[in-house]
Amino acid sequence: MASKSLFSGVAVALLATASQFAVAQTAAPQATAPAPAAPITRAERKKETAAENKAGELTPAGQAGPSMAMPKEKSTLTRAERKKQTAAENMAGELTPAGQAGPSMTMPKEKSTLTRAERKKQTAAENKAGELIPAGQAGYTPAAPKDKSTLTRAERKKETAAANKAGKINSGEASDR
Repeated sequence: MASKSLFSGVAVALLATASQFAVAQTAAPQATAPAPAAPITRAERKKETAAENKAGELTPAGQAGPSMAMPKEKSTLTRAERKKQTAAENMAGELTPAGQAGPSMTMPKEKSTLTRAERKKQTAAENKAGELIPAGQAGYTPAAPKDKSTLTRAERKKETAAANKAGKINSGEASDR
């Protein structure tokens, strides 16, 4: 008899918990979620975008981030004045080359004193000596050029065989010596 009342008590508790869970699930979306808004039509979206564009709130294409936002105030210079100012900055070497946004890439301030022929000759000599940095390898420092061997292939093979026989070359195998 005790087990019958125990089972009925567990069943009542389980039923009460399940009903509370069901009521909470159906009531939760109504209490927390706002009423679904009607979808925006294409015409409405175009109208909003045009208004944001006119207000200058749109980020230009390809310009992710707030740092590249368009200036809020309009320039007081005319186009001719701006062109004259840019030309003066260019002559003074104050402009950053296109695509070189980083501060580490600056143009040299002084002009070269070499002629084109002298510069080509110097570059060819640097290339032959292995001193030039390959294209796209700005932080790369090449290793010092190795001395060229004066031995023939047969002489190198003979020298290597002798060193191997004398045990001066580690072949990668474990040894007991």
